[in-house]
Amino acid sequence: MATTTRTKKAEQPALLAPDPEPEQSAAEPEVIEITTARDPTDLAPPAGPVAPAVEPSVGFLVQLGIERGLDPDALKTMMDVYERLKNRDAKAEFDGAMALFQAECPQTPKTRTAKIHSKRTGTTYEYTYAPMEVIAKTIAPHLHRYGLSYTFDSEVLPDGNFLKAVCTIQHDAGHAQTSSFTCPLDTSDKDPRKYGIARTYACRYALIQALGITTADPDPDGTSQAAASVNLSTEQLEEIQDLIDETDANVETFLVAVGAPSMDEIPEGAFQLARAMLRRRLAIVNEAKDKKDETP
Repeated sequence: MATTTRTKKAEQPALLAPDPEPEQSAAEPEVIEITTARDPTDLAPPAGPVAPAVEPSVGFLVQLGIERGLDPDALKTMMDVYERLKNRDAKAEFDGAMALFQAECPQTPKTRTAKIHSKRTGTTYEYTYAPMEVIAKTIAPHLHRYGLSYTFDSEVLPDGNFLKAVCTIQHDAGHAQTSSFTCPLDTSDKDPRKYGIARTYACRYALIQALGITTADPDPDGTSQAAASVNLSTEQLEEIQDLIDETDANVETFLVAVGAPSMDEIPEGAFQLARAMLRRRLAIVNEAKDKKDETP
């Protein structure tokens, strides 16, 4: 949240200057408006991915080391430490983004039915599943909100009978993690459409594994909606209230973030999101305090 501070410009005494005119002496001092950047401890997450802070480039660090007379071994050690710290921070940001994504992302509905005929037994059965396009539509806004994205790679294994899909989840800070899924590949009649079916199947399950998301059957009788209307338990509400007090969070901003009109009306389904947001805020507040304590 941007904040504006008004400060009075310091008045410099004039040397050997004539006495000011009467109307000038009564003039109001000039006011300067200073606008600060977004408060890093704001509770509500931004609408889009957060732009990473400006960091020194590798080239800048190398040039700085050369200017200070570091030998090649010292330069290499400095760059190794820099890379380790950068990777550690990127991993921490990735983990935080995934925690918030998983707390917020709803279940993906199973909207399609597949019928399977067994040639061996001669029987037919069916099952419901969430198709890739429904999964992508469900997760897209929540991935974007926390700076996450995904890509796929696939390959037919050397024996020619299995296809492996690899899903890579990337975060804006630079860290990435992969998850793979392997499924049988029907090559009996050389039909290329069966390769596409197998690839889509493997990619779908690799994505579900990578993000830790869940799918659910449709809810024709509204049971899930009724369950979603249940509010937090007393213990859950006390935990949230303790976190708000500990982080000095703005209650109105918090309620907007979780979509509740009041503390007593926070739905039980929003508990994981609310707790993750407040814990993230607590970590930021504690980090700011530690840095302040280290400042001489």
